[in-house]
Amino acid sequence: MIELKGRLAEIAGYVPQGSAIIDVGTDHAYLPIFLVQRGRCPRAVGVDIHAGPYKSAVEQVGLQGLQDRINIYLGDGLQPVQPGEGDVVTVAGMGGTTIVDILQAGERVLAQVNRLILQPMVAGASLRLWLMQHGWGIMEEQLVEEDGRIYEISVAERGTQPIPSEIMLELGPRIVAKKDPLLPKLVGNRVEALEAVLAQLGKARSPGLEVKQAEIRNKIRLLQEVLA
Repeated sequence: MIELKGRLAEIAGYVPQGSAIIDVGTDHAYLPIFLVQRGRCPRAVGVDIHAGPYKSAVEQVGLQGLQDRINIYLGDGLQPVQPGEGDVVTVAGMGGTTIVDILQAGERVLAQVNRLILQPMVAGASLRLWLMQHGWGIMEEQLVEEDGRIYEISVAERGTQPIPSEIMLELGPRIVAKKDPLLPKLVGNRVEALEAVLAQLGKARSPGLEVKQAEIRNKIRLLQEVLA
């Protein structure tokens, strides 16, 4: 049987019992296989845009004898999927703007989906904002540390939600609200990155530089206030 760890294990934990998942960017199809093998999902779909991972996914599903319960498609995002093939969509390991593009282009499939489990690599704020502006409320969020890097997982369901401040969008409103144990480390990483930008700007000479520096210092202050 397939075993999961780190991000994928946490994502699997947010898949409701009895649901059918559509895993976009499925790679080796480990997540769909894991969920079907353990009886969490009666059926599943995996999609990958690249031929290599697609072939690996097909091979893994075949090795596990799950061809009758897991469909693997080669294609872009949700485009190869038919409406009704799944009620939960998982997307992990892509940029937030790429995930938004996938969701926007897959509206016909999303119409019959009631949960999104998303793990953006960057641009989490843009993804959260899009969700809130398009009828998805963020129900749960979690930080996961894997190989020295912190990853964000957001779980969204149909509903309305007030759009929070820029800092809350960046860090995750649920992550801040529940004081996720990894939040101090996430904030520290963000502050360190901003301070590095400040140091570089201090060496530059260009119009409007002081305004940019002030904006960065203010953002650093806002981030630190989250932990106060």
